[in-house]
Amino acid sequence: MKISVSGIRGVYPTQMNPYSALIWTNAFCNFLEGKNIIISRDTRYSGKVLYPIVLNTALSTCKNVYSLSICPTPTSLFIIKELNLDGGIIITASHNPSEYNALKLAIKNRFLFEEELEKLKEKLNNLEFSSCIGEVIYAENSYKIHLDKIVDFVGFKLYNSSMKVAIDCVNGAGYKAFPELLEKFGIKNIIKINCDNSGIFTRNPEPRKEHLKHLEQLLNECDLVFATDPDGDRLLFGVKNYGLLSEEYTLLIGISEILERKKGDIVVNYSTTMLVEFIAKKYNVNVIRSKVGEANVLKKIYQTNSIVGGEGNGGVIYPAFNETRDGLLSMGLILNSYIEGRIFKILDELPKTYFIKEKVENFEFEKIKEIFLNEFGDFEKNFEDGLYLRKNNSWIHIRASNTEPIIRVYAESLEKEFVDYVKSLIK
Repeated sequence: MKISVSGIRGVYPTQMNPYSALIWTNAFCNFLEGKNIIISRDTRYSGKVLYPIVLNTALSTCKNVYSLSICPTPTSLFIIKELNLDGGIIITASHNPSEYNALKLAIKNRFLFEEELEKLKEKLNNLEFSSCIGEVIYAENSYKIHLDKIVDFVGFKLYNSSMKVAIDCVNGAGYKAFPELLEKFGIKNIIKINCDNSGIFTRNPEPRKEHLKHLEQLLNECDLVFATDPDGDRLLFGVKNYGLLSEEYTLLIGISEILERKKGDIVVNYSTTMLVEFIAKKYNVNVIRSKVGEANVLKKIYQTNSIVGGEGNGGVIYPAFNETRDGLLSMGLILNSYIEGRIFKILDELPKTYFIKEKVENFEFEKIKEIFLNEFGDFEKNFEDGLYLRKNNSWIHIRASNTEPIIRVYAESLEKEFVDYVKSLIK
């Protein structure tokens, strides 16, 4: 089982199962101050078993539970904020395959920081139940509050538009919310793909170009296409005449739209594209790097008084609106950039980079680190989150995954030969 700021995560039922869900929920509810929490889940089959266990365990610790049922992760956190609740538990393994599930734990409307997770672990083996039993408040339609607030914030609505948009929700938690948000913006011609709550992921649930060839083909008839992951915090998009874009571009366009409204520094993790530096230069602001994990990005935003950030896996974090990666807000920002014409200027001006994202199994991190330190000894070195190497317009990031038992290797450069060489070192 993987335990990190990205959640308590494992394969069902050998790692994440009714017992592990019970002990972690009990520990968290006794750790969390306040009485009112949300519980939600994505569409995975195992969520049908885990959801009632988490809910009833929370009730047994005297928590009042706002039951959101199937609900996107960013929407769940937004509802905590809107209803002024104390926290929440979201049952989702996000972009992981269907055999995984996880508990993502929130204090107020943000996920736990690392030091809070360490304190929570101290309560894990001390089950405590209360004679007080909490109440259940059914709030399955509260996701509409989130959609309305996004439309208000982004600030446009189309009338009699001929725009055509496709959305692939991987039959995940956003199966209703994403198409409904498009409709609220006034888009009538919508192609819905994998938009049911069956929990059957008919494609790889991680929204990356190589998993979405069917959307590439739809750009012949659609102005925009979108794809999300099973819990709705990640988003990838494509634009007619430009093709399907890397998930890194969601962050670039989202940040650009925020900076159009308010100037301030940017925080992204070490694995995020260096193209964010071109966006920062345009708005005369700074880029600050953090450890991977949206809780780590958020914490650094607050520590540095930055205003926006996110991760290159397809997630924008704008804390003034929502303290998490928000795929629905990202979609609204991208739509606005398209309507205003800014997106075309950005895509035309950004330089072309070569980017690899590799997963390495059955290999020790220290061994890989040693190889890369020897090969790139003249690069600037940073050890805050695994190993980060940087020299001019080339960089490498190597780290153990927060969500899977693998090592991740990222590299980006203006030169294809550089990333090809990096790739050869791990084969």
